[in-house]
Amino acid sequence: MAEAHQAVAFQFTVTPDGVDFRLSREALRHIYLSGINSWKKRLIRIKNGILRGVYPGSPTSWLVVVMATVGSNYCKVDISMGLICVRLLSSRRPMLYSFQTSLPKLPVPSVPATIHRYLDSVRPLLDDEAYFRMESLAKEFQDKIAPRLQKYLVLKSWWATNY
Repeated sequence: MAEAHQAVAFQFTVTPDGVDFRLSREALRHIYLSGINSWKKRLIRIKNGILRGVYPGSPTSWLVVVMATVGSNYCKVDISMGLICVRLLSSRRPMLYSFQTSLPKLPVPSVPATIHRYLDSVRPLLDDEAYFRMESLAKEFQDKIAPRLQKYLVLKSWWATNY
């Protein structure tokens, strides 16, 4: 729903001189709010990652290992006899998306690459005349409107998980 509000907040006016593009304060407000929501989700994922364990171990098993290690160091006794208790750490299986936050973020694709992929995808659907018209519209979009929209998209990608 937020994306629909953002799309409405961008104003386009077609005049004989070309396309006039305006961004309202509402659009910036929605971009800001989407960033806040993204950070809230990110913090919840971090909390869930700690609770479920990035590695297949529970917080209780980590606590037991830390307490046993500190206790054995205090008493100067090696309770593991040189081995690490793998069974204690691997008592839980990882969740489906438990490593999702470990993946690197994908970069925002460039405008020319996106337009090229779009034109490749519509080529089989359009006849030559319609395709050449679409090419000219895409070129106009790339030269006039796309740079400003790309800046906003890059800005949103800094904090949003889905831009």
